Formats: sequence, C-alpha cells, structure tokens
Amino acid sequence: MKNNKFIRYYQPIISLGDTLQGVEVLVRWKLSNGSLLLPAYFIDVAEKMEVINQITLTLVKKVQEDFSQYSYQYERKVFCAFNLTAQQIENKPFIDQLIDMLKSETNFIASFEITERQHFKNLAIAKANIRSLQE
Repeated sequence: MKNNKFIRYYQPIISLGDTLQGVEVLVRWKLSNGSLLLPAYFIDVAEKMEVINQITLTLVKKVQEDFSQYSYQYERKVFCAFNLTAQQIENKPFIDQLIDMLKSETNFIASFEITERQHFKNLAIAKANIRSLQE
C-alpha cells in the first residue's frame, strides 16, 4: 500500500429495513496509467512475493483510520468484512499481528471471509487461528 497504489473500497451491506449493517472492504491496485486491477490479477503475485500479509495489515490500519470518527456520528458500530486467504489463516504470526491491531480501539466490528481460491494445508492450525480471531 506504499505510495497509495492500493485503493480501498467499501461495498455497503444494507438491511431489508434500509439501514447500513456493515461493509465489505475491497482492495484494488491502481496502476500507473490510472486503471484499476482486480484482486484476481494480483493476489497470487502478492502471495508469491510474500507481501499479502503486509497489504492486509495496511488495509486494516487504513480502515481503522477511516472509521475513527464513525462511532461519533452514529449510535452503533457496523461490521467491516475483510477477505483472508487460506495461507493467511494458517499463518499464526500474521493472525497474532492482526489480533493485536484489532485490540486497539476500533469503531467497527471486524469480520473475515475466507477466499475460496486455496485449500487449507493444515486444518487443525486453521481452526485454532479462526478460534483466536473469534475471541
């Protein structure tokens, strides 16, 4: 997310009663020509270059900054859904960093969606890390 090459978007999740329940946090890579690259075209590369965790942690930090004033404007917190890969879920140091970031005051409730592109290599570790995120 160095040099603001990664752009975050918030896809609103609206209840049937027409109230904002939360957002899905989406990321796009802004190319030098101004066009946007969808995650399907850069996530594999980010994983191979071992920068996917830094992209995710920076994204969470930026969302925390964006939502820092939110609770003062509204009576309740909304949820922000982040996408994580199976590789990230199985990475205990990454999960610990993520948990530490979210322990600080946040004005949203974090939720996580596991992307479907990969399979878990170690289901026991994945389950343990998911439990840690739930706590």
